[in-house]
Amino acid sequence: MPQINRIRVNNVKYNFGTQYYDDFMMRFHCRNTIYDLANGGGKSLLMLLLLQNVIPNCTLDEKQPVEKLFRPGGGNTVIHSLIEWKLDATNNDGYKYMTTGFCARKAKDTEADGTEADGISGRFSAAEEAPAGRDNASVEYFNYCIFYREFGENDIKNLPLTKNGERITYNGLKQYLRELEHNDFHVSVKIFDRKGEYQSFISKYGLYESEWEIIRGINKTEGHVRTYFETNYKTSRKVVEDLLIEEIIQKSFHNKLAVGNDEGQMAQTLLDIKDTLARLSKKNAQITNYDKQMELLDAFSEYILGYRSLYEEKGNLRGQLLKLLMQCRQNLSGYRAQEEKQKDELLHLQEELLKQQRMIQTAEVLTEQASLAGMEELIAANEKKRAYFKEQEEHLKRQMEETESLVEYREYLQYQKLYDELLAAIEANGQTDEELTKQLYALAAVIVPQLVQKKNAAGEELQNAETQYRACQKEAAQAKADYQELLGGAAAAEQIAGQIGGIPVITTATDVNHTFSVDLFAKKCGLSIYNREGIAKVSAKILDGKTPDIVISSEKTDLEQGVLGLQPREYILGIGCRRGKRFEELDAFIQKWLDHAGIEKRLVRAAASIDLKKEEEGLLRWCMANRIPFLTYSAEELKQVKGDFQESSFVKEKTGVDNVCERAAMKAANEEGTFILRKQAENGMTIAIVKYDWKLERELAKEYRIDEQ
Repeated sequence: MPQINRIRVNNVKYNFGTQYYDDFMMRFHCRNTIYDLANGGGKSLLMLLLLQNVIPNCTLDEKQPVEKLFRPGGGNTVIHSLIEWKLDATNNDGYKYMTTGFCARKAKDTEADGTEADGISGRFSAAEEAPAGRDNASVEYFNYCIFYREFGENDIKNLPLTKNGERITYNGLKQYLRELEHNDFHVSVKIFDRKGEYQSFISKYGLYESEWEIIRGINKTEGHVRTYFETNYKTSRKVVEDLLIEEIIQKSFHNKLAVGNDEGQMAQTLLDIKDTLARLSKKNAQITNYDKQMELLDAFSEYILGYRSLYEEKGNLRGQLLKLLMQCRQNLSGYRAQEEKQKDELLHLQEELLKQQRMIQTAEVLTEQASLAGMEELIAANEKKRAYFKEQEEHLKRQMEETESLVEYREYLQYQKLYDELLAAIEANGQTDEELTKQLYALAAVIVPQLVQKKNAAGEELQNAETQYRACQKEAAQAKADYQELLGGAAAAEQIAGQIGGIPVITTATDVNHTFSVDLFAKKCGLSIYNREGIAKVSAKILDGKTPDIVISSEKTDLEQGVLGLQPREYILGIGCRRGKRFEELDAFIQKWLDHAGIEKRLVRAAASIDLKKEEEGLLRWCMANRIPFLTYSAEELKQVKGDFQESSFVKEKTGVDNVCERAAMKAANEEGTFILRKQAENGMTIAIVKYDWKLERELAKEYRIDEQ
């Protein structure tokens, strides 16, 4: 079948002469091509003109006849439609390209319009005979074919449809084509005044009327292919009879008869087609029988494969159970070793608690010599560290209780029993295939889901235990270092004395008299002290029954002697990171962006992230080292946070939410904050900073008798 290379439309006016195809050229390069035209752009008209090259004088429907182009007001005299085809390599004439053309004009029967001048812009004489190609009374036309091996002066682009600015006439083009056959030996020209002769000729090159009639039918309506087949070909039989068989008959007729018109040969061709269809029917019946046989073979094959899968499942279950046994033994050994280590750590903590008691006794002596401000700071630090070590002791006790459990081993024994039952059922003799199959399915339905579920749970528990153990090692090391710095304090003394049955000795005046404590007030209210030298002055005034001078401001100010300055801790960090990020990397990264925003670390109220990071060692260590609370939220909680956030498809895939750091920071600020720093990313770490306006809580205002105004 030839391929369309180029299309040319010349001198066509439409829509009452308001729109115009003036020597319009379309290049397809023998490829599938889409032209997008707006509504009213002439799509239907263009398709009608192109069809004239295969089905001369055809219409798309009653609204789109060729004669419409010559109605009063159209202004058309002669119209041209040309298609350049790239021929198949199998043709015998050696030509590479064929241009088919359609030339039409309004019929002129007896008009005396004068004579043509050199074939250009002339008029028909009164005696001029109308062409035989007039299938319609109002339009006359002819078709032609031009063959050439390469592009030249008479290809589709250069064919002279105009000369010196004037358009060629109907008869002028005919005369030019007749002379071209003799004047240019590089081309071959055929002119046709009869539709049948033209279609018979182009069919030799693979252009069949039946195929293009289908294309014409499809383009009649706006529904195109769907409407065409729903209207005309609702069944497969209709498609075969009207399209495929008709196509076979036409092509066979053309192949056997070529251009001739031998009725005997045509009849023989039809008989051959009939015999071929009969043979095809017999072969179709054979194919049906073969299909039935294949269905039986497929069913038998599935039966065999079913038994094969059962025996394969037997081997897989045995291997899985052996692996589970080995894993349980390894876990048991690891838990015992971990239990011993945790016992040692517990003994170490108890020793540290005894040291703490002795340090408290030493602190009782040191408090008499230390300044009031230094002691108050020492008391606050001791209270925090004492609570931390108590928490660590409880945490280790819980871990010891968990490691003493051998639930996994007992579950393995249950699975071993089920597996033995499965082996006994498979190896049993004297049972029918049906009975064996039922037992196998029953046992597999119980064992397999439990095996998969427990295997996954055991793997997760083992991974969690390892993570907790590593975190515990780090925390114990940090706790040991913190204990070395501990010197004691009043609050810690009271707490420890209550636990060991001792009597606390407290020399801090504000604690003894149960008066206002500056550092405790700052801690409860989320404030930071920036001139600690003022603590002693304020405490002295309180003990004297005077009103203390305290300034609370977001910015540092120059204060008079004896005035205490407090700043709200009103910044929240939203942090995200890849798993395994070290403390040093996180510390440098966070400090870099705190410096960039001009924020002191002591003014950070909290750090927030997704709950997937609640056990991230680097983040936990950073928050602990800087005494900053670490808040985490689920993916669903973060999704509910309203606002405009930087989205990341990668983060969403890994965590279930499109942004972690910005959403977490805004969530921790109760969605009332303002971004000081939007999302910043570096080497697998992200940070965002939110500021919210500090307000004294109503309950704290009542506790400290502070006017809400």
